[in-house]
Amino acid sequence: MSPAPAFAVGQASRTVTWGGRRVPLVVRYPAQSAGPGAPFAADAAPAPAIAFGHGFLAPAGSYASTLGRLAAAGFVVVAPDSERGYLPSHLRLADDLRRALAWATADEGGVFGGPGAVDRGRLGLAGHSMGGGCAILAAAGTTGDVGPGLRAVATLAAARTRPSAVRAASRLTVPVLFVAAERDAIAPVEVHQRPLFEAVREGTPTELRVIPGGSHIGFCDPVGRFAPRWVNRPVLPREVQRRIAGDLLVGWFQRAFGAGSG
Repeated sequence: MSPAPAFAVGQASRTVTWGGRRVPLVVRYPAQSAGPGAPFAADAAPAPAIAFGHGFLAPAGSYASTLGRLAAAGFVVVAPDSERGYLPSHLRLADDLRRALAWATADEGGVFGGPGAVDRGRLGLAGHSMGGGCAILAAAGTTGDVGPGLRAVATLAAARTRPSAVRAASRLTVPVLFVAAERDAIAPVEVHQRPLFEAVREGTPTELRVIPGGSHIGFCDPVGRFAPRWVNRPVLPREVQRRIAGDLLVGWFQRAFGAGSG
C-alpha cells in the first residue's frame, strides 16, 4: 500500500528562454492546497528538487500522476516540455533538465515563494524512456555540471541515446535506479536498461527493478491522442504500474535525500 501523501499538489506552467530556445516547463510542488497557483507549502521548505524528462513524442503532461506523486511526497518537480518532435536532440533535452534544476533552486518563475524554498544541496534527475537516457546524460555532465547538489538519478524504462547514455552511465558517481517493465516492446530490458545498469561503475549504488507484466507505455497517463495501444498489450493495468513506479521513485529519492523532505 502506498503511504498517504504528505502534501497537497500545486501546479504551475512557465515558458523560459534558454540558449535562444523557448522551453515550456510543467511544474508540480508541495502546496498548501491543491491546484494551479496554490501557495507553496512552507512546511516543505527547503524542498528537494527533481527534473523529469519525457519520452519520445510524449508530452510532459502525460506524466502528471507521477509528477504529482513526487510533489505530494515533498519534492519540487520540473518537467521540460521540449524536444517533442520526430527528430529530438537528446543533448538539448539533457541540457534542459540541468537548467531546470537551476531554475527551480533560484525560483526564477516565482512559484515557490522565493530563493531558499528549494534546497540546492538535494537535487535529483529522472525521466522515462528517452528522458531517462537524457537524465543520465545530464547527471554525467555531458551538457554541463549539475553541481555538487546532485544526489540521485532514477529512470523509468530508460532508453539508450545519442550521445551514448551507456557511456555516460559509466561516469555516474551518484546512486541510480533503473525501473524497467517486463513486457516492454519499445525499450526492452535486455537491450536498454540492463546495459545501462551494468555500465555503472563498481562502487556506485545502483538498482535494476523490473515490474512484472508492465509495459513501456504503462508508465504514462493517457492524454489526448497520446494513448497508443498498438505498442503493447499490457498484462498489468496502467494505474497499477504507475503506482508501483511512483512508490519506487519516492522511496529512492527519500533515501538519497535523507529522511524527511523538508
